[in-house]
Amino acid sequence: MNLNFSFFKRGVELKSGKGTFKLEYPEPVWQSFLAERDFFLDNMAYLGTVCMPLVSNVSKITYNTAKPFFRKEFDKSVIRDIPSAVEEYKQTAREMLDMFMKTWHIFPEGRIKKPVFNAKTGERAIIPFSCGKDSMLTMAVCDEIGLNPVPVYINDTVSPSENRLKLGVIRKIAKEKNLDFAIVRNEIEKLNDFEFWGMPEADAGYAHMIMGFCFLSLPLAKFYSAGHIVLGNELDLNDTLVSKDGIRCYPSYDQSFEGTKRLRRIIKKATRGKVGVTSVISPLYDLGIMKVLHKRYPELGKHQSSCPGLDDSREKRWCMKCPDCARFYVYMKALNMDPKSIGMAKDILDKKSLKHHTLFNPKKRGRYDKAGSDDDTKFAYYLAYRNGARGYVMDLFKKKFFDEINEKEGRLYRKYFSVHSARLIPRKIRKKVVPIYREELGKTI
Repeated sequence: MNLNFSFFKRGVELKSGKGTFKLEYPEPVWQSFLAERDFFLDNMAYLGTVCMPLVSNVSKITYNTAKPFFRKEFDKSVIRDIPSAVEEYKQTAREMLDMFMKTWHIFPEGRIKKPVFNAKTGERAIIPFSCGKDSMLTMAVCDEIGLNPVPVYINDTVSPSENRLKLGVIRKIAKEKNLDFAIVRNEIEKLNDFEFWGMPEADAGYAHMIMGFCFLSLPLAKFYSAGHIVLGNELDLNDTLVSKDGIRCYPSYDQSFEGTKRLRRIIKKATRGKVGVTSVISPLYDLGIMKVLHKRYPELGKHQSSCPGLDDSREKRWCMKCPDCARFYVYMKALNMDPKSIGMAKDILDKKSLKHHTLFNPKKRGRYDKAGSDDDTKFAYYLAYRNGARGYVMDLFKKKFFDEINEKEGRLYRKYFSVHSARLIPRKIRKKVVPIYREELGKTI
């Protein structure tokens, strides 16, 4: 398959046998990035299509660009993510790895270009923004400590309903908070989507995504003079699982602390030391994140959208018929808060909803559920029950798990509502962030 990339006034255009696809920035952003665009193109051309062979029948790709400077690093992101990416599907890690390693990538253009980044940057943050709890809290904290955040929504054009809903949310928040914001339209991402190729469902096409967020943020970092790309990589993502293939792995390698540090080194090199990568929520577990977000920043928390089924939800923020909706419904009850405050209008603790609760349906657990222990999940149900949540699901929890969790309540409270290591955060930022968390998590639920 031949991939021919070129520039236009707002970004990059790709022409191939499957059509024409654009990576499009606000015009002033892209025009400010012209000195860096050749190096950027060589690397984004490969990174933006690196997972395509895993979701298509394409085994040979010819680019009209030079070999990317960071090819080995991009490959590592995919290779390290494959064992967990196939966890919920028929493919094995070995099959996916063989497919990836046997793909031919041909770069007929000349020498590898070295990084170029001609900009001064300061204490400002670019935040890849998904409308989920992690990016919401990340933006709220960065705003409070004076990092003047720029939330960036990357419209992958793969999920139209989800994108319309979330684009509306980011515009509303930016207006309410008087923030700069940006929207990047990335049609090239379709080439990594299994549905685009008419192939069986798979997650392997997204193994490059976190690395991609960082590289897609570079034109914005230059335009806004931002020295930080701040990801929503929280403490739960540092837990590991043993995959169905017997491989110990992270649920998402580039979101682990090891992966985040590696991203920092790569982006530092790509920007000649001008931009780094961090996560201000790295000291917190899920429950702690939810508590800080909804207790300290309710005006942002009310916009949270963490449902993966938005294309089938009639453009509501929650489908109320999936494990993620069940989990966040219980989290809100655990915090003694009304789920309606975040748009969850339906009770999901009745008998009909039991099938959506993975605590009682272990076979439905995905890779993120399998990482670490299930103490956090049980503890959330425990707190919800203690706060008066009732229904068929809660009755079943009381019968099966209440006594187990009651015996270790104190230990679990200290674990999930504490501030853990903040070493992933630069010292200057850490000094401002940690006191916020300690203040909020020290309060009783």
